[in-house]
Amino acid sequence: TLVNYYATLQNAFANATSGNTIKVLKTLTDESTATPTVPSGKTLSLDLQSYTLTTSRYIENNGNLTIGGTGTMAATSRCVLNNGSGTLTINGGTYTTSTSGSGDAYAVITQASTGAVNISGGTLTGCDLVIADSASGNVSITGGALTSTGDNAIYVYSTGGNVTVNGGSITSNNNAGIVNYGTNTVTVSSGSVQGSSTGITNKAGGTVSVAGGTVSGNGGIYDDASGTITVSGGTISGVSYGIDSESSGTVTITGGSIQATGGENITGNAIYITSGTVTLGNNSDA
Repeated sequence: TLVNYYATLQNAFANATSGNTIKVLKTLTDESTATPTVPSGKTLSLDLQSYTLTTSRYIENNGNLTIGGTGTMAATSRCVLNNGSGTLTINGGTYTTSTSGSGDAYAVITQASTGAVNISGGTLTGCDLVIADSASGNVSITGGALTSTGDNAIYVYSTGGNVTVNGGSITSNNNAGIVNYGTNTVTVSSGSVQGSSTGITNKAGGTVSVAGGTVSGNGGIYDDASGTITVSGGTISGVSYGIDSESSGTVTITGGSIQATGGENITGNAIYITSGTVTLGNNSDA
C-alpha cells in the first residue's frame, strides 16, 4: 500500500485520491497558507486519531468529507465550512472554537451547502454558535454532544434547510438550544435540546415537530411569528412555560408530556397561548 506524507491539510486535501483516508500522525499546528479545501466530486476521510490539530484556518468542504477519531480540532473561529453541494459527516472527535463574534463565521460548523451535515458522534463546543444552517441543505443530529457556552447552539437562518434531531444532546448555556428563523422544519424524535432561555425558539412561520426526546429551558418551545408546533411524543418542559405561542400560529398536541415547573415568584404555564389555534388530541399527559 502506497502511503504519502503531507505537512499540511491544504496539501493533503489537494493531493489525496478520492476514497483516501488522511490520518493526523502527531499533535501539531497546521501551517496551511490557504484554506484546506475538499473539492467537489472528491470523497475523503480525516482521522484525527488521538492527536490535537490546532489551526487558524477552517476546512472548506465542497465534496464528501467524514471526520472522526478521538482527537481534537481546535480552531480560532470555525472548524468546518460545508459549502457548494458538500456533505459533511462527523462521527467522532472533539471540535472547539476560541473566538466569538457575530454571524455564521463564528460557528463550529457552518452549513452553507445544498448537501448535508450529519453528526453521529463527537463533542462540539463553541463559544458562539455550534451549527449555523444558512443554506438549503439539511442538518441531521443522531449522536454526539453539541454545546454553546455563549450563544444559541443551532441557528437556522431564513435561507437554511431542515434540522432533524434523532439522538445526541444540544445545549446552550447562554441562549436557545435551537433557533428556527425561517419557514424551515425542526424535528425532534430522540435526544435532548436544552437552552438557558428556551429549548427551541420558532420564528418567521417555521415548523417545530416533537415526536420524542426532551426539549427544555426556562421555556420549552416559544413561537412568536405564526408558526406551527406539533407535539406527538416526548417531554417538553420549562420553568416559565412548556409551550408559549405569542402569534396567530397553530399548536397541535396528540401525545407527549408538557410541563412547567414554576419557581420563586414564577407561576409556570404548561401551555400559554395569546392568539392562534390550539388542538388537543389523545394526550393524557399534557
